[in-house]
Amino acid sequence: MENHHPDDIAQALDRVAFANQSAFHDGVRAYQKHGYKRGVDDAPVIWEDGATRIRDYGAVEEAKPKSPLGIVVLVPSLVNRGYILDLNKKRSFARFLAKAGYRPLLVDWGYPGEEETHHGLDDYIAGRLVTAFQDIADMNGGPVPMIGYCMGGVLTLAATLLDPAQVSRLVLLATPWDFMAAGPTQGRIAAAFAPSLPHML
Repeated sequence: MENHHPDDIAQALDRVAFANQSAFHDGVRAYQKHGYKRGVDDAPVIWEDGATRIRDYGAVEEAKPKSPLGIVVLVPSLVNRGYILDLNKKRSFARFLAKAGYRPLLVDWGYPGEEETHHGLDDYIAGRLVTAFQDIADMNGGPVPMIGYCMGGVLTLAATLLDPAQVSRLVLLATPWDFMAAGPTQGRIAAAFAPSLPHML
């Protein structure tokens, strides 16, 4: 690096960053244009608050009768559609659990409406999720197992800490952690891309 002028290094880094950002943008556009169709119906809704619904996968045709293993609540991320855990009949975590004898209840955050315009994480966790957990535990006659996926794991963990009496077990799948704990490099990389993200999104 001593043989190169700092401006040359900065320009080379800019070119690489631009190329990577362009490739990411192209990937997002390809994803948005893909013709994938789910081809399955959503499970019936048994609970609702604003845009948030609880879908009962114990009622789908694949479900084992009477759900001998009991209720389990699935909580996906706020930034994914709830069907991330029910992509199709062959690739569905919710239907897999129903076939195995559980009664999966999936939190479907839906599309934010007027009621959610000013919602923050407190509203989703302390409001929607804790209330849903309480109602499901009442319906069950006691605490139930919770499975949080991705950001849903963080939300479920927070709701469990607020009201642990409703939760018998807690499973966290692909749940984010503090990525800054490894060092400041990731923070600098994220900060470098931050100015271009609003335009790209």
